[in-house]
Amino acid sequence: MNKLIFLLLLFSFSISAQNKIEDLNILAGKWKLENNNFTLIEEWKIINDTTLAGISYIVENGENNISEKLHILKLYNHTVYVAQPGNDLPTLFTLIYSEDNKFVFENNEHDFPQRVIYHFTSDTTLNASIEGEENGEMKKKEISFKRIK
Repeated sequence: MNKLIFLLLLFSFSISAQNKIEDLNILAGKWKLENNNFTLIEEWKIINDTTLAGISYIVENGENNISEKLHILKLYNHTVYVAQPGNDLPTLFTLIYSEDNKFVFENNEHDFPQRVIYHFTSDTTLNASIEGEENGEMKKKEISFKRIK
C-alpha cells in the first residue's frame, strides 16, 4: 500500500512539473559568464508556446565557437531539455522539478551529467549547474550567468 501511495504522489508531482514550460520563458535572452580565459554565452529564443531554442557558445579571440545546441520543448505531455554538444547525438532530460524559478531536468541513463539545473535568483542572475555520478563519484559543475542586452 505504501508503494502505491508513493507512486501516486510521484505521478501527481511529475504531472505538475510537466506543465510549466511557460515558466521557462524567463530564460529568453542572452546570458553571459565572463572568465579570465574566456566568455561563455547562452542565448535563448521563444519559438512558440511549446518550444524554446538555445545555443551555447564560447567567445575567444573575437570568434564565437558553438559548444552546444539546446532546446526546451513539450514532448508527449512532458517538458524536456535537449542538449546537443558539438556533432554528438542529442540527449533528452525530463523536467522533474519546477518551483520558485528553479527547474531541474533529469536523465538517469546519461553518463554525465544526469541533471541539468537552472535557478533564476533574480531577473538578471541565472545559476546553472550540471550534476551527477561520473566514474562512481558525485560531481557538480556550477556557472553563474548575468543577463545581457
